[in-house]
This record gives sequence, C-alpha cells and structure tokens, in this order.
Amino acid sequence: MQSAFREHRHFLRRPTNAIVAAMICVAALAAGCGDDDAAAPPSVTPADTLARIHVDGTVFRDALGRQVVLRGYNARVDGIFDDTFDDGRIALDTIPPFDEDAGRRFEELGLNVLRLPVNWSGLEPQPQQYSEAYMQRVDAVVELGRRHHFYVLIDMHQDAYSKEIGQDGAPLWAIVPPPQMLLQGPLTDLDARTASPQVLAATASFIANRPATDGRPL
Repeated sequence: MQSAFREHRHFLRRPTNAIVAAMICVAALAAGCGDDDAAAPPSVTPADTLARIHVDGTVFRDALGRQVVLRGYNARVDGIFDDTFDDGRIALDTIPPFDEDAGRRFEELGLNVLRLPVNWSGLEPQPQQYSEAYMQRVDAVVELGRRHHFYVLIDMHQDAYSKEIGQDGAPLWAIVPPPQMLLQGPLTDLDARTASPQVLAATASFIANRPATDGRPL
C-alpha cells in the first residue's frame, strides 16, 4: 500500500516536558472538551473516544490510574511536512499522504500514537499571517486519529532550521541574516546543510532573539 507508512519510524520513548505538554493538549482535543464529557464519571469512556490521560512523573496514566503505554510511529504527512516551494524550485522530497486507509491500518496494527511533525513555515508563511488551510490539514489528521482510536502527538519540528536553507522548519522571513542562497531538492546533502554557515547563523540569531525582517524578535 502506498501510504505514509513508508515514512514512519518506530516511536516509543520516555516523554520530555515538551512532549508531555503537547500530548496533554492533543489528547484533550481528540477526546473532546465539552461540558458533558467533563461531567461524566472518570470510569466511563464512550467506545468512540480516546481515554483522557495525564502525566504522573515519567509515565502517562488514565483516569483510573492505570499506566498508558504509547506505541506508534512518526509520520511525515503530505501538506503538513512543509518541504515544497511555490516559486518553481524542486521539492526536497516526495511525502505521501496519511489517509483513511493508513489510519485504518494503524488501528489494525494496535498502535495508539502518531507523532506528527508540523512546521513554522506552514503555520505562519508570512509575518502574523497564519494559514487556516494548513491548520485544517493538521485538524484532519487529529480527527483521523479520533476515528481510529490513536492519539496524535503534534511535534513542532525542524531539521537544519528551514526548507529554504536546510530541510524544514522556519519560514523564509524568519531567516536572519537573509540567506545568501536559496536551496532546492532533491535533498541528498542534509548533513552538509545542517552544518552550513547559513544554518548556523540563522540558528544563532533565533537563540539570540534577533529581529526578523518585520522587526519582531524571532
């Protein structure tokens, strides 16, 4: 089956603080946040919803205190993993979709978490202009997880700072100083890009909170 499974890597690790925060948020969205849900006894979980989970030290637990073991995969999803260009440059890679068939197969395999990388360049392609279409694509994967009973861990992701000079991450306007050369695909030199002067300079600017092209700090 041609699907996003070809892009998956096994994903099971001890949660960091960032992962914990993201998982709590996404689990709440996937399980629903209505007043009726909040009023329901903790032992009652409708068959078509995901159990609410919380963090207890280094483990996840459900409302009954049972440890929840998360087993799943990472998926770069077409339209969400942002490594294409609208100016004629060649895409860095071909990313498959994560569709209904992939979600169904995920459930059949007994997996219960999908790590979904999302990119700043997709969310905010221009300063203070947020892409509703991009967020709807993320929502669609979260909804797919709800239907097929797996959590979606939303991972704010970057590799080599930006697709413009590396692989994925920040938008062009947030590269400081402006890049001397824009790159394109196919991506065959990620290691070299990661250590390039452009990427190192942009990363240092981000950490130092230097102003972006619109004058705002990064």
